[in-house]
Amino acid sequence: MSEQSESTASLFGLGREGGGTSNRSSGLAGLLRGPAAAPGTPAAAGQQTAPPAEDGPRALDLPLNRLSENPDNPRETLGDVSELAASLTEVGQVQPLTVATVTAYLKPRPQRAGELTQGADFVVIDGHRRLAAAKEAKLEKLRVVVDDARVATDTTVLEAAYVANFHREDLTELEQATALETLVGFYGSQGKAAKRLGLSQGFISQKLSLLKLSSELQADLQSGRRTEEEVRNLGTKSPEEQRALADARRAKARQAGQAKREGRAAADSEEAVTHHGVMGPEAGEGSVGTAPAPTYPRLRWDDPHAVAKVIRSEMSDENIAILRKALDEQR
Repeated sequence: MSEQSESTASLFGLGREGGGTSNRSSGLAGLLRGPAAAPGTPAAAGQQTAPPAEDGPRALDLPLNRLSENPDNPRETLGDVSELAASLTEVGQVQPLTVATVTAYLKPRPQRAGELTQGADFVVIDGHRRLAAAKEAKLEKLRVVVDDARVATDTTVLEAAYVANFHREDLTELEQATALETLVGFYGSQGKAAKRLGLSQGFISQKLSLLKLSSELQADLQSGRRTEEEVRNLGTKSPEEQRALADARRAKARQAGQAKREGRAAADSEEAVTHHGVMGPEAGEGSVGTAPAPTYPRLRWDDPHAVAKVIRSEMSDENIAILRKALDEQR
């Protein structure tokens, strides 16, 4: 294992393993789905133990002190979980956590024992924010599904953590890029990683390019001061060129947005003053003719006198009186 690969893998506390392939269906959908969960009923708290691996996934209700955070979680921070804590308190738990037994987790990586919560029997694979929220809400238990297959190799651990977060807002752009970089290292190439994860190679390449940005642009991206679209595929440029091109993209995006808003406003104004054909006095029953509708300059709704002029020309005194009364009633 090269020093560079070891450094990359250490971001997630992973050792490099070969192959690491799985029989699950390829693509994010297959990875998210994993093995089908067998139905189970919660046992009494004092009797709950991890199911044997051959039994497959099983649902349990576990006290929080039996759950350890996963050292391989690609998220650097869990963010604010107060709203999630409130939801758990008011609505209850909707989705179970995915966990593995500590025994299964440590079997291929015994050196990681010191990184787990002391006294825990299970390691969280998917559900770190829910666990943190449950602790904040002072809940006693959480529903979990035990799936030891998720921790069989370092690759499956990282796959599970990455894919579980992929369709949420749990990973920042740079966290996604770092996770993908590690997976590409495990698989051996961007092409193999793309096939396994069900992503395009172009998508992976664009994500990895973020890791080559200057520290200034990475900080801007992380803080939300810049968007991914502004800094994508700039890694081969110098820091000065990166900043200049990112600024140019931002200016172009703002101009396009302004033009779009102005076009929409103009279309709304035109629609507001479009007059369709009005039935003429001679177009009574049995008549198919219509009188041509008068046209007016673009109506300014912020000019009451102009509006009044159009109303006066189009409405009878009786209808104007009805309109005045309707406006008074809506004050």
